[in-house]
Amino acid sequence: MRKRDFTGVRHFPGVGSPGGNLVVRAARRIEALPAPVFAIGLGALAAAAGRGRWGWSAGMLAFMLGDWLLIALLPRFERSFGPVQPQVLELAILRAGFGLLPLPWALIAETAGTGLAFIATWIEPHRLQLTHQRLRSSRLGAEPLRALQWGDLHIERVTARERRFVALVTHWKPDLILFTGDFLSTSYLDDPDAAGKAAREFLTPLLPT
Repeated sequence: MRKRDFTGVRHFPGVGSPGGNLVVRAARRIEALPAPVFAIGLGALAAAAGRGRWGWSAGMLAFMLGDWLLIALLPRFERSFGPVQPQVLELAILRAGFGLLPLPWALIAETAGTGLAFIATWIEPHRLQLTHQRLRSSRLGAEPLRALQWGDLHIERVTARERRFVALVTHWKPDLILFTGDFLSTSYLDDPDAAGKAAREFLTPLLPT
């Protein structure tokens, strides 16, 4: 089978939904806010959640700023390249709900939230696992067929994670590859560099020679 050239591919199926475009536009507007303005917004959210308890509001703001640092460091270590401030705002809104809890439960919840945020952004997206399942059927013929199904990579840039994935697939040598969606990250759907490099450096090596 001849390899296909994905160099000129700019759009993949399933990336033009109205809801997805709305989310992308909103995220871009939040990301465009100057850092001081965004910080003031976080302070206002922390003050509102603290309901007049200024010590607790200051503590909640410290947790929010910690989230900001946690997310901002992701690109420096090639863990993620998505917009920073929308993710921080999402975490801040979730944290604001903890302001309703009494101490020390609120502090425990906030600390646990930091741990979960770290796992969700730094650890879990980079855990590549291969699950083996064996299916026997007379409809498949006498010769064994090795199939690989994958999806939900949400690629932003080709990093160590994507290179490990390619190495894993190349080592396993499947006869059939099934892709079930979410190739590019939502915030990178219109990024030509993401689509071009992902196609050349990720998709093309997976094709049979």
